[in-house]
Amino acid sequence: MTPTSIKIGNVTAIQGAFGPDAFSPSLYGLEAWASGVNARGGINGRKVSIDTCDDRDTGDGNLSCSQKLVEQDKIFVFLANNSQSSSRSANYTYSKGIPDLGLPLNNGYQKYPTMFDFYADNGALRDAKNVGVNGKRYQESGMYRWFKQQKGINNAAVFFFNIAVSAQQGYAFEADLNAEGIQTVYEGGGSHSGENFAAPTFDTDVVNMKQKNVQGIWDAMDVGSNQKLCSAMDRGNYTSGNTPLKAKISTIEAWSQKVGTDFSSPCRNFVYADGLTEPYSDKGHPVVAKFLDDFNKYQPGRYLHQWAAEGWGMGLEFQHDAESMGANLTR
Repeated sequence: MTPTSIKIGNVTAIQGAFGPDAFSPSLYGLEAWASGVNARGGINGRKVSIDTCDDRDTGDGNLSCSQKLVEQDKIFVFLANNSQSSSRSANYTYSKGIPDLGLPLNNGYQKYPTMFDFYADNGALRDAKNVGVNGKRYQESGMYRWFKQQKGINNAAVFFFNIAVSAQQGYAFEADLNAEGIQTVYEGGGSHSGENFAAPTFDTDVVNMKQKNVQGIWDAMDVGSNQKLCSAMDRGNYTSGNTPLKAKISTIEAWSQKVGTDFSSPCRNFVYADGLTEPYSDKGHPVVAKFLDDFNKYQPGRYLHQWAAEGWGMGLEFQHDAESMGANLTR
């Protein structure tokens, strides 16, 4: 940081196994925020620049990116990092004292005092010793109650991959569902180990879900796999006729303008996404309206995505924090 500039670091998986569209929307939102805030004079007169690094969705790549941004580029803060391999660098960035406001795709956001969960709902002590509270992670279960009460869902299937970050979230779904009295009667791939990422068996899964009369489907999978599961559900006639299915609920990664075009029909009509931020489509909200202005101006041609709104929002949150410190900006 200088008297006239603030350098922000970002690590996002672009050339990884999930493809270039899986994690990039949050970066595009962050870039739109930076362009917008600079056009409006910067942060207390300091212009913002973003140094990005593609970790290719590998642990070694993530650590290498973080080391480059910290030691060579001399960034002030990490914003909107997005990679399922991000746990590899959590201890390193903590040891260097670099603040990190991001999407909680690793347990560092529930462990280290320098790492800030953008959703701010995890209740963790963040004492650098244990994850969560005495080694336990907590999640709110109100969303599952809503589906039980409003949609009449009493049993569920849960899909996750045999990949650590996906499996952890899948198991958390199951615990929350159980807390609200919704029984998990099927797991994707037919195994507690999860769906095989390299060779998913979605058509077989649909047959098995039909046999168990699954009413709700929760998943911790990428958007491309969501689309493939939807197609299998349509092929297997699980989204038409006298189906017991009431909703297919994904993570926020799946929520974008593409749901209406890239998800097959009629499955797309069952798709929900659980989230904690104001929808990007809510033009009547003044903050969302400002995001839309910046995004349309500085990211023309890119599709709207909830992660894009959240990437922009992380920039705005940092901006407000930095502005409150005046000229004497410190970590």
